[in-house]
Amino acid sequence: MEALIVERLDDVALLRFSRPEKRNALSLVMLKDLADTVEGEVANGAVAVIITGNDEVFSAGVDLGELGKGVADVNVDDVLAATITRLRAVPVPLVAAIEGACVGGAVELVLTCDARIAAEGSFFAVPATRLGLLYRPEGVAVLVATLGRDTVSRLFLFNERLGSDEALTAGLATHTCARGAAVESALALCEGISRSTLGAVRATKELVRELLTNDIDLAHWSARREYLLDSDERREALSRATKRRGEGR
Repeated sequence: MEALIVERLDDVALLRFSRPEKRNALSLVMLKDLADTVEGEVANGAVAVIITGNDEVFSAGVDLGELGKGVADVNVDDVLAATITRLRAVPVPLVAAIEGACVGGAVELVLTCDARIAAEGSFFAVPATRLGLLYRPEGVAVLVATLGRDTVSRLFLFNERLGSDEALTAGLATHTCARGAAVESALALCEGISRSTLGAVRATKELVRELLTNDIDLAHWSARREYLLDSDERREALSRATKRRGEGR
């Protein structure tokens, strides 16, 4: 059975973890395949990518079978970090549709997504300290910067499980939905992208990503904006918007 199933729904790619016997635990091969597949779908014209699991679990985190090798376990960190770096660089929106458990490395993985839809009954947990681990320092730094000290402490120090409503408040989730409706909600969210101008979407995502770093050239972005303002794509978008407004839509 394939551990990663890909479905194309018009111009949105749906990637589903399919390793039920391991609760969708992420092997090193799966992590590499995930990055390859996302990049491939974008190269083939996907305007957004949805990542999900099944009705019972999003992912139990990194496969424990990949661990237990002492210092050599750093290789697992390296593969996870490389996957996250590649996903963060994807130029189209990524959406995580989460049902059930999202655990360990899967939490860091979904935080690379631009939207995270947590269904009722889902939860987030990072049991690293219970496994005798100091979680990947670079990953903890990003989590603290993204979620804040209090949420990271709840997850890592006190091993709390944060349900969908708490996750929304803490910033782990961006949206919530009814149980079983995460993928449907993700597809509805992506409809807005399909109606947008792809060049503007990609530029906006890249700008947001760079604003989170200390290395940004605002002059470059002003020039990029002027280029888009004078593009055929923008003129066509304005024409469509004007026509819809004239028709009362």
